[in-house]
Amino acid sequence: MMTSTKAALRAEIAQGADRVAEAAARARASALRMQTAAQVAAQAVRDYARTTPLRPRLLIVDDDEPWLKAVQTALAPACDVEIATTGIEAIVICRRHYFDAILCDMILPCQIPGPALIAHLRTDHGSMHPQVPIIAISTSMEDPEFQLSAKKAGACAMLSKQTGYAINAWAAALRAELRRLGLMHEE
Repeated sequence: MMTSTKAALRAEIAQGADRVAEAAARARASALRMQTAAQVAAQAVRDYARTTPLRPRLLIVDDDEPWLKAVQTALAPACDVEIATTGIEAIVICRRHYFDAILCDMILPCQIPGPALIAHLRTDHGSMHPQVPIIAISTSMEDPEFQLSAKKAGACAMLSKQTGYAINAWAAALRAELRRLGLMHEE
C-alpha cells in the first residue's frame, strides 16, 4: 500500500510539474506577444516621428534679452522656443514644462550661474529634465575653462554665442546640433 501511495504521489507531482511547465510556456508565449506588440508600437512611433515634422521645444536661458529675442525669431520657423533670463526663472519653468533641449548661458547673473543651473537641472527630480540635452552657450566658449566647467556640470554640447549678423548662422549651427541629437529632422 505504501508503494502505491508513493507512486500516486509521484504521479501527482509529475502532473503538477507538467501543469507548471505548461503555464510557464503560456506565460513565455504571452510575454513574447506583448514584447512583439511593444516593438511594433515603438516602431510605429519611430516611423511617425520620421515622417511627421516635429517641432522641438527649447528653453533658452540667457540674461541678454535682445539676443534672446533675436534667437527666438531666428528659430521660430523650426522650433518652439521659451526663454528665461535667470536661473531661478529657468528652474520654475522647467518644473512646469517639458523641453526637448535646454540652452544655458554659462555666465548668468544673480543667484545661479550657468554651470550650477545645468548641474541643478540634471539632479532636480522636480524639473523633469535629468536626461534632456543641455547645450552650454557663451561668448567665451573657446576658453578651455568654460568648456571644462560646462562638461563637469552635465552639458552634452557647447556652442559659442554669436551676436549681430551671425545670429542666423548661430541658429543654423544650433539646428545642426539638434539634428545630431535626434531632435530635428532634415529640412
